[in-house]
Amino acid sequence: VFVSFVPRLREVYAVYCQNHDSAVAQLEKYMESPEIVEKLKNCLFKSGKEESLVWSLNSLLIKPVQRVLKYPLLLGKLVELSSQSDAGYKHLLQALEGLQTIAQDINELRRRKDIVEHYVNREGKEDRKISFRSLNKKVRRLKWSLVQKAGFRAKTVDPKFEEEEQRVLFMETLLTSLIKDTQSWMDEVQRVLRSKESLYDSMSHYCVEDTACLADYKSCLKSMTTTCKEHTQRVETRVLEPAQSLLALFQNPLHLIAKREDKRLDYDYFQSALEHAEEPEKIKQLREECLQAKRNYEALNAQLLEELPHFTSKAASLSTHLLKLLLQEQLSYNESISQLLMATTFPSAGFDAEEGAEGG
Repeated sequence: VFVSFVPRLREVYAVYCQNHDSAVAQLEKYMESPEIVEKLKNCLFKSGKEESLVWSLNSLLIKPVQRVLKYPLLLGKLVELSSQSDAGYKHLLQALEGLQTIAQDINELRRRKDIVEHYVNREGKEDRKISFRSLNKKVRRLKWSLVQKAGFRAKTVDPKFEEEEQRVLFMETLLTSLIKDTQSWMDEVQRVLRSKESLYDSMSHYCVEDTACLADYKSCLKSMTTTCKEHTQRVETRVLEPAQSLLALFQNPLHLIAKREDKRLDYDYFQSALEHAEEPEKIKQLREECLQAKRNYEALNAQLLEELPHFTSKAASLSTHLLKLLLQEQLSYNESISQLLMATTFPSAGFDAEEGAEGG
């Protein structure tokens, strides 16, 4: 049974354990609300003692994490108490190996996530506090980056990651353009409306006898102003503000991509330094630093490869939705304005061509 369920257990438990800490942190925020606390208590109370002896949601959340780590202990004990001649001994060993691998994978996933959260939480703090050590790192990375760009040293390359990185940068550029174009359209709508108002002021001086048409045009301008305000407000709340919020979400992925590049440079640097080192003590030190740099680089690289495709996919879907909303609002606005203008009688100039020319 365990052997057959190992792939599914890895899939389910890996995701759950990876997100457990975030779930607990979110629960702590919810527990600050008396209303939510009361609802959780009622929900747990209704479950009844017959179904659960746990009366804390926090305790329930930790159960799967504890359970997956107990499976290897259970199977290990069964292997210890079994004979190699038993019919199921081979399957016990396979199950034990599979469950131990799952536990190792879960620990690695949690370590990767801890590294990511560490750098996300430190964002902005490094700029405010620069030590000599961090400054030395920045200079070394810059120097090593230039050396690699010049082709003097080898560079660790991950084509799949570079593809995902380009997708993120492309989506950020598209979203920035969408925000810029949306704001430009809103500004242009306001500019055109001001030009119509200016036209009315000019016409009122020359078409004093055509008061009915002037009043009709003034009423049209008033309706256009209302329509403009309604549409621009909708565009701002339904398109511009969500697009700006979505763009802000790119900050963490881009920060982690930059950190991943730093760790890659560190890894490549220590690899090269280790190859050229001669003193035993120096070799030992560089080997430890290289191993740590390798683990940090691979952890960030793997985590970003896992999360970036989901992020860019969701960002692309939301951006497409926002673009459709913008086009719908633009089309609706143009139709409304066209109907208002077509229903309006424009005043004719109350002077002949020669007077117009002289006046001009």
